[in-house]
Order: sequence, then C-alpha cells, then structure tokens
Amino acid sequence: MNVTTWGGLELVLNAILLDALNEVGEYVVGKMKFYIDKDIYGHMTPQDYTRTGDFLDSVVQDPAKIVRPGEVRVTVRHDVNSMSLDEENYTHGSNYWNPTDIRKYLPEILAFNGSGNLFGESQKWHSRSNYWTDTLDALTATGELRQVLRTALRKRGLTVK
Repeated sequence: MNVTTWGGLELVLNAILLDALNEVGEYVVGKMKFYIDKDIYGHMTPQDYTRTGDFLDSVVQDPAKIVRPGEVRVTVRHDVNSMSLDEENYTHGSNYWNPTDIRKYLPEILAFNGSGNLFGESQKWHSRSNYWTDTLDALTATGELRQVLRTALRKRGLTVK
C-alpha cells in the first residue's frame, strides 16, 4: 500500500490502532472475568438466591473508537441489561427493595461494598470484592497492559519499543 499524503497516513495508522486496541480490549475483558470468577464467584455459594453467572457474562467491550485526533479509546464495561431480572426470586433485584431492579448498581455494589445485607448476612458481602482493583492492578503494576498493546501493534507490522 502506498501512502502519499499525511491524511492517508493518518487513516492507515488509525485503522491499525483501532484494530490493535480492540484486541487489547478483548484481553482486558478476559482478565476482568478471571477476577470476577476469583473474587466474587470463588468465595461462596449463595444460599438466598440462584447464581446465574450473568454478572460475569455482562462484561463486554465496546468497539475501539477515535475520540479526537491522536486519541483512540476502547471501553470495557458491564452490559447490565444483559443480566436477567427476577425480583420474585431475588435475581438482580427484589420487590422489597427500591428500586426493585438493581442491575445497574451491581458493579459498584460488588466492587466497592455497597451491599450491606442486600445479599444476606454472609460476612463475605460486607467486605469489598476487589475484582475491579485486582484487574487494574494486574494489568498496570507489572506493565502487562503495555506489553499486550505492544504485541498487538507488532502483529500489525509496527515497530514499537
């Protein structure tokens, strides 16, 4: 491919960056799911409700996008609407709570201990689940995220330090 203008170079580089960043986003999704499984699901078997696995499965990546010239971004988030809701059986909500649907609050409740006795009296739910912090620490403290990005860029033909 011959690039003959600065605009053409920008288009080619943006396409490479977006593709590489999508790969990085997929990696982050996998890492976050690992820590949800370890920090939340691995600690206890619920007695008061049936675990669906929906919280784990709600971790998604939005496609990478150009935010402004020179800046690209990928977002990893919980698609809370993908989680089931059954207030009668205390699945991500309850008719006794206000609001009855707590799906949009679950990431914060589970990561930052906003649950109180929402999930029963188990002491586990009265402490932080740390999945969010553990994910960020694992990716940044050792340079893992930087290495994943370097690898993704190299696979696409770029030389990076």
